[in-house]
Amino acid sequence: MDVSTLIYHMGGHALLYAMSQCSGISSLCTLRNHTVFTRVMPTVGHIMQKEIDHNIREVIVKALEDKDMTSSQSAVNIAQGLANGSVHMGKEMTITSLSFFGLDGTFPVLAAPTCKQETAEDMQFILELILKTWKDSPGIKYSTIWSVATDGDSMRHACSFNMFLKHRLLMASPLYGTLSNMPGLNLYTGDDKITLDFDYKHIFKCICTLIRSPNGIMLNGGRTVTSAILECYLIMFKGETVETVKRLLNPEDLQDVPRAIELMQMVISLGTCNVEMNHPSIVADMDAIRYLAALLEAILEPFININLSLQEQII
Repeated sequence: MDVSTLIYHMGGHALLYAMSQCSGISSLCTLRNHTVFTRVMPTVGHIMQKEIDHNIREVIVKALEDKDMTSSQSAVNIAQGLANGSVHMGKEMTITSLSFFGLDGTFPVLAAPTCKQETAEDMQFILELILKTWKDSPGIKYSTIWSVATDGDSMRHACSFNMFLKHRLLMASPLYGTLSNMPGLNLYTGDDKITLDFDYKHIFKCICTLIRSPNGIMLNGGRTVTSAILECYLIMFKGETVETVKRLLNPEDLQDVPRAIELMQMVISLGTCNVEMNHPSIVADMDAIRYLAALLEAILEPFININLSLQEQII
């Protein structure tokens, strides 16, 4: 165990993994499960009771607590707790972090296990607590929180709509004259003018879910573009192989963002094809595909084209 600790501190988890594979020493997982980390709070200034109380809890109480499942009754107690709802199994982690312009990386402020049974009200309580804590903390002198972004979780979406689409931008705002001339732009904010955003990767995945749907997308006067139509025309007019098209339209991993972007780009390129056919059905399909391609390009281009100016990204 001591050798594993030394290797981890000198070379990191990659070196420890390699050494554990070739020589059989303790892995990082074993190291974390059997290493006791003691957190002693140093006293700066007057000696206070809270520092002593903290150290008693960290150094003594945690060392004496029995947290291991040492009997069958421990397993029964956990099972009963899961059944009656007093204990929940954490399937994933809810992570909240802050980012600042001009600084690389993010700063986590919350890491909590989730059983994926939270409601929109539960998520709203968490977000409101984080926003209030930041406003009351010394961190507020560095920046206010002006935008909140979330992933594709439906409960977080519902919570975010309730919190950050409450107030329409006032005409007296210095931004109104510019933003009101952009059709389709959301002009609603939450309290303290906090705007809502979503992780663009999840937006791409949602769009590709529609593209891959056998029911298709209805657009351009009611014309439906299905995945079967896209597959046929990509092979017929773009010269793509059957394997390539099926790999994009029927991926093994629906969460694969690079593949989602590749599919959107392929549909965009299909929309630029000059199809020299006069069959009414094909003409109608291609008109609808061009409409879809223009929409996808407007959504995707600002995220992947690093040469666009800020004005070009918006227009």
